[in-house]
Amino acid sequence: SGNVVNAALRANLPFFAIASIALVAGISSLLLTRLRSRDRLLLWVGVFSVLYACRLFLENELFERAINTHRRDLNAWIFCLTYLIPLPYGLFARELFGNGWKHTIAIWLWLEVAFAVLAIPIALFAGQTQLTDDVNGMLVIGGTVLILLHVLLRRNDSNRFVPSLTWPLVIFGTVVVLTNRGFRPAGMDIEPVGFLVLLGGLGFTAARRAMATERKLLEVEQ
Repeated sequence: SGNVVNAALRANLPFFAIASIALVAGISSLLLTRLRSRDRLLLWVGVFSVLYACRLFLENELFERAINTHRRDLNAWIFCLTYLIPLPYGLFARELFGNGWKHTIAIWLWLEVAFAVLAIPIALFAGQTQLTDDVNGMLVIGGTVLILLHVLLRRNDSNRFVPSLTWPLVIFGTVVVLTNRGFRPAGMDIEPVGFLVLLGGLGFTAARRAMATERKLLEVEQ
């Protein structure tokens, strides 16, 4: 009926819009990396954004209807993307901070890699489990706190692009914690909103560093 269709649109259209924004932003970032700047921050922002956008599309009922399929046929792809998404997030952090204090960024990144290697086969053959979900959530939250600590402790560092990440990280981390605790205002999943805020912070930081690098190259050439 018309009411059912309208309800489906209201529930799914905002997330379809967020997925579209993330996909366009990700592709734009990858194109900039390829055509103009070789800064790896832009590369990892692009990969991060495209992977998350793909997962949002696959989870969206409007997308399922558009390609005439069912959620159960897409679940394996969704689970795999879920465990791959944190990898470019970790690679962005390593590019920005190096290995981190006492190699903590590098350790977190390798934990994410090891987890993905284990969790993806489990997702493909056994489906998503509460254990893999819980571990994934802890790794994402832990990594976000780790990056935030590096941001706060390196405010006087020569890397002047870091402070702009503070609030996006705080908002994203808070949203992930609330989501994992089952907080869904009006039954809505707010994680994509937190991701969009984080993406804005990562993209802004990457763009600023890329432009600064370009200016330095131009100065050297002159």
